[in-house]
Amino acid sequence: MIFNTGVAETRRRRGYGSALLAAMLAHAGAAGAGKAYLQVAAENTGAVEFYTQLGFQEAYPYWYRTQ
Repeated sequence: MIFNTGVAETRRRRGYGSALLAAMLAHAGAAGAGKAYLQVAAENTGAVEFYTQLGFQEAYPYWYRTQ
């Protein structure tokens, strides 16, 4: 399970996120994983665009419950 990833704002758009995700997915695939999913806040439009470009698509919306 990958809980959280990120790239420093000053280092974005240099391919680090793509390389990191590709390495993690390759490692998971070699270990037998057949699927990958993630969750990202809908308002994080940069991340949504990034993951969409990598082939991820929305399966269902996610929301946080607070008291």
